[in-house]
Amino acid sequence: MDDYDTLEKRFFPDARCIAVLAELNAWTPVNAILKSARHLEGRRLPEDDLDSRLIMPMEHGHLFEAVFMRTIQWLVESYRLPEAKLLLAREIDPAISDTTASRLRAARFHPTINSAPLNLFDSKALPPPEGPNVFLIDDEPIVIELLQAPLRCLMDILTFSFEKAEDMSQLRAETKQKTGGAPTIYHRPYADSRLYATLEALCYFAHGLEIGPFPASDGRSEIDLSYRAVNVRSRPPIDPKLLGIARGMMEDLLRGLE
Repeated sequence: MDDYDTLEKRFFPDARCIAVLAELNAWTPVNAILKSARHLEGRRLPEDDLDSRLIMPMEHGHLFEAVFMRTIQWLVESYRLPEAKLLLAREIDPAISDTTASRLRAARFHPTINSAPLNLFDSKALPPPEGPNVFLIDDEPIVIELLQAPLRCLMDILTFSFEKAEDMSQLRAETKQKTGGAPTIYHRPYADSRLYATLEALCYFAHGLEIGPFPASDGRSEIDLSYRAVNVRSRPPIDPKLLGIARGMMEDLLRGLE
């Protein structure tokens, strides 16, 4: 196993990332549950347009494709239909049977993903080999319906984070070419959402940038005040007083947002 794989497992352990990606479950729309239930029970309405395929353009190249596929591996393990939204759907449509509810709860994401040139679907896209690809994601119609919104949310976060990391990577390359040296650029966790922070960090890592906050040096304990976060950098045993100071700083920071 090379250093890249070793670092990836260290920074992005599967168990934690699967738990983080489970936050996408909340993006399952109640309307998608209603459509899926009607599909299973043969009560389809004219506006019910379930499909077994979702087409997702990969306009940022092969590195983005690799990042996207890494997150899909975690999403396969993490997706579960939110029980609260299923209960709400049954309140809206009491005709949903217990059997259908059980089938919806049991829905799992086991996609078959194929790649094709984007210009087959968009005439404005460049042809291969310069042109980007599109991913064809196939699964059961109800699964595609339930996962459409979570997948689009995932794509939005990844696209924004990837573009940001790509800009930082290009800045390092241009600076090194001009001056012979390059600044150290590392990701600092955005504390509002562990989902966003994890996906953004994955994009930084894919571009060869550092993942922060940096660990404390041997024998040192530090408080790192970053954007909407107070990080304690230390090595065990951690001084409880340091945690207390950091907690107080975080409370002051939160009060400032009121």
